[in-house]
Order: sequence, then structure tokens, then C-alpha cells
Amino acid sequence: METLSKKEGGTGLGKKNLIVNQMLERKENFADLINGTIYEGCQILRADMLEKQSCHSGVIYEEEGSKRVLERDADIRMKADMGTYSLIWTNETQAKVHYAMPVRVMLQDALEYVKQVQELEKKHKDLREKLREDEFLSGIRKEDRISPVITTVLYCGTEWDGSKSLREMFEVDERDESLKVLEKYLPEYRIHVVDVSQIEDMSVFKSCLQHIFSMVKYNSDKKELYEYMKANREEIRKMDHVEQLAALVLLGEQKRVQKLMDGNEEWEGDVCKAIDDLIEDGRAEGRAEGRAESILELLGELGSIPAEITMRIRKEENVEVLREWLKLAARANNVQQFLSCM
Repeated sequence: METLSKKEGGTGLGKKNLIVNQMLERKENFADLINGTIYEGCQILRADMLEKQSCHSGVIYEEEGSKRVLERDADIRMKADMGTYSLIWTNETQAKVHYAMPVRVMLQDALEYVKQVQELEKKHKDLREKLREDEFLSGIRKEDRISPVITTVLYCGTEWDGSKSLREMFEVDERDESLKVLEKYLPEYRIHVVDVSQIEDMSVFKSCLQHIFSMVKYNSDKKELYEYMKANREEIRKMDHVEQLAALVLLGEQKRVQKLMDGNEEWEGDVCKAIDDLIEDGRAEGRAEGRAESILELLGELGSIPAEITMRIRKEENVEVLREWLKLAARANNVQQFLSCM
């Protein structure tokens, strides 16, 4: 039997995504993710309503005389008992934009629907139920129903610039008059992208996600990140080691995470120290930024500053180097004298 395709790279279950998924697959965190995004902060979904499901879906089919397998693995899949009906919630976590995500999600959802139909068919066979002639073709009864599948794409990178629907991926010219005839026939298949950088109100999250997503959002501005982490230091330190490691991973601190995972068993203390180090990094960067601007302000009073020197000063992160340059700028009589001493 030949395997046609397995889960693509990018969000594969390597160490990085394994940590993030361990945090998200906790029922209270997953319920918070859905409540904060799909239900806009309303506390509809509870942890006790969720049941973990297999993330694997696939179908066996025959092509040119040989059997093939088409399969996909979701990052997280949960079944929710909503009382009068049930839902299948699936989540894909992305650090980078996947430009074929609508197709990928559509295929993944379709395989889950196929799986549900096959389970119904098997149930009827196991019970030796006799199907009517018009039911025999599908293997299920007319009154059989399947659970809706809703997939969220949690994106933790810079702003999502990929397609959010199958329609956006089509090679069509919207100005073509003939397209208007096809308008109602073209499938949309929209996907639900949760772009962390675009979330305005983090208070819709009630779990560790509020702090983790806030840190991810502010990660592009180290000064803002430092201010947020400083203000919420105790709450961040109260998160357990899985949640703190997930935060470090999503902040791009893979080197720190790798160091923690390579043989060090005292994770909790070390992760707290890594969080503290990150706060100190932000503090140092803030101090460095202040010194860089002070240096440029002093030099600006002495004359024109070459663009490459301005860039070099602003890019310098070593606080000690900046301190020395600040002293030089304060003592210099002109820009050239400063440059000769750098």
C-alpha cells in the first residue's frame, strides 16, 4: 500500500510545535481559545464539554490497480458536547504563513467528514441492519447525521497576508463579465485565521493565553514587551513550565528552549529564570535605545551625521559600548573627532 501524503512541514510535530500543542490541548486552554476567538469572549465552551479526538484522518483508495492512502494530521482535535448537538473543533498552529491553507484545511476537514460517514456505515454493518435500496449506495441511512467540523488557524507570526478562502486562491479576473454568471457557483470555503498580532482586546481570554498572546503581540517591539512583562511579572511566573515554555517558543526564544530541554530536569526554576532573563533583555534594550538617541542628539548639535553611522549606533545593543560612545559624543568638538574615536 502506498502512502500518498503525510502532514507537511512547517507545523509538523517537532519539539517546537509539540510544546505549543501540549499547552493548547489542555482542555481549559483550548476552551479559552475557542471562547476568546469564535465566541468573542462569551464563556460558551467549558473544559468538561470537551473530549480529545485522534488527530489523524485518512482514506484508502485505489488508483491504477494499487491501493493508496491519503492522510492528514491536525495539530489538535476536540469533540464538544453542546447538549443538543456535537461539534468537532480542530486547530492548526502556524508560526509562518501557509499560502495554501484554505486547500489544506478543506482537505483535512473533508477527511474528518469521510471518517464520520465510515463510522456510521460500520455501525450499521456491525448491527446487521438492513438498508433500503436507496441507502445501500452510501451505506448510511437517510436520517443519519454527522457533526460539523470547525477549524481555527492560530497564527503567531507577523501579520497574515495569505488567502483566507478558497475563492481568493482562484486564478480569475473579477472584471470579466462572464464571471458574474459563475458567481453563485464558485465555492468560498473560508478559513478562520486567528492572527494574534491583530487581537485588540486580550481580556477575552481568561487562561494563560491572555499573557502568552499579549507577549506574542508585543514581541515586535522589545520595549513594549518589556513593559508588559514587567507589569505582569508575577502572573507570568505563576504559569507552569509547559505554559512558560510555550510562551518562550512563540516569542522566538528557541535557543533558550533547546538549552532547557537538553538534559536539564529542573525546568520550572530554569523557565522562570529564562522569563526573567527576557525581561532583563528588554530592560537592557530600552536602556540601549535611550543611549543611542542621546548620542545622536549630541552629535546632531555638532554637525551632519553619516547615514551609516546613524544606523550603526541605532543597531548597537551592547549597553557598555553605547555608554562609551555617549561619553565620546559629550566630549567631542565635531562629528569627525567622534568618528575617529569610535
